[in-house]
Amino acid sequence: MSLYGVVIFDLVGSRRSGKRNELQLRLNNNIIKFNERYKEILAAPADVTLGDEWQVITHKPAKIYDIVETFQHMFWNDGIELYAGMGIGSLSTSLVNDIRNMDGPCFHHARQAVESAKNVTSKRNKVYFAVDETGRDSFKLEIAATSEEVAADINFLNSITLNELVNVIIENNEILKSKMTFNQKQIYLAYLKYGSYRKIVEQTEKKSISNISKRLNSAEVFTIKRNGEVIESLLAYYCLLERS
Repeated sequence: MSLYGVVIFDLVGSRRSGKRNELQLRLNNNIIKFNERYKEILAAPADVTLGDEWQVITHKPAKIYDIVETFQHMFWNDGIELYAGMGIGSLSTSLVNDIRNMDGPCFHHARQAVESAKNVTSKRNKVYFAVDETGRDSFKLEIAATSEEVAADINFLNSITLNELVNVIIENNEILKSKMTFNQKQIYLAYLKYGSYRKIVEQTEKKSISNISKRLNSAEVFTIKRNGEVIESLLAYYCLLERS
């Protein structure tokens, strides 16, 4: 079975903004950059689908949280927040180049997730993930089957679902990101771009390696990166179970 990952985004508070034309221009430019950067894993180009909402579909479903973070980073300089709903599933229509002409469970789960993102308990978290009941059960049973000795003593293993596990990690990660200062975000973006403290000093106006290290550590960026890697691994494992 072919599985696709879909992300539905919406700009937070855009309807109340006095700069909607500027926001729309920024959004369109960011989508163009994104489509070029991620063209190898996109099932169709990302596109605006309704007002300030846009959608992404990928044939690499485990990458959907990475896609969310990419768009978050694109809007950090503008102080703009995003709602994001992530879903994994099949397509009911043919795979075409216009994302607006596709439909199926992957889109339905993403729609459910973005609506949940707008109503989550934590105001610091605006990202949510959803899959169907069959997927959650298969993940739960696989945990029990591969962890018999532990499951015999820890009954709560049987109640863990993929949705719950992934969304708990997402919420913790989004809360950490929400606490980052503007300057910390800029250093983090520089680190993602250049890959080392020394190159950041050489390519930017940042003064010292020790200062960069201190700011990155105080922002918990390495925990944030590790959480993203764990989320990707869980989603890849879920897809493996669904395809088997």
